[in-house]
Amino acid sequence: MPSLSRPTFGSEGMDNRAILALALGSIGIFGFSAISKVKSRNTTGLLRDELSAEEENLLKNAEIIGDYLSHGYGGTAFRLPDGNVLKIVSLEKSLPPPYNKLNTDQADFFEALHNGDLTFNEDMVEIKHFGKGRAWVKMVSLVNSESKSPEHQLSVGEKIAYWVMEYVPTIGNGEMSPARVKGGIQSLENWGQKNGWLVQDFKDTNYGERSDGSFVMFDPWVEPLESR
Repeated sequence: MPSLSRPTFGSEGMDNRAILALALGSIGIFGFSAISKVKSRNTTGLLRDELSAEEENLLKNAEIIGDYLSHGYGGTAFRLPDGNVLKIVSLEKSLPPPYNKLNTDQADFFEALHNGDLTFNEDMVEIKHFGKGRAWVKMVSLVNSESKSPEHQLSVGEKIAYWVMEYVPTIGNGEMSPARVKGGIQSLENWGQKNGWLVQDFKDTNYGERSDGSFVMFDPWVEPLESR
């Protein structure tokens, strides 16, 4: 993925409650109003099947920043008006080996990270919200408008996971030294081993540099060690 510059939005001041409402409202459940295991450190709120006019405008302003992995294996990521990134992955699509559990494993990993089941590591992206559910009409429309190939698209009612994570302003090495990048990679590999996960796929489209110059991995290929 190329390096991305931070765009300007009219809703930069939105708080996390509004962003969570956008994420939940746009993903909604097909047939009933509920999302399983939705948790947030900062907010609580009601789930609903319809978006407010304000949330409709936010949804229209979400900026696509592209698939993280080739052929859409890693899902679809959108820039939210508050600057965070919303990523959606299918939990149903059949992927060829060795990627057959890529989406489900990554969803389980980020859910555990968000819930505090994994120890903190500043070299891994911050997960601000996490949820699982089924793709609703508005989310299907948003994703499919950017993903023209049938194999990359969602269907209404399809099982999905989503998470809202911090925005990484520079993809790849940026101004980081080779030693800093190597240190971040080794730190995450060791941290993953201690927490029962194989953390891998450290290509320069999957990690980046924060605005403070620190290393951050945002799209790892992870596998639970117990399954190997």
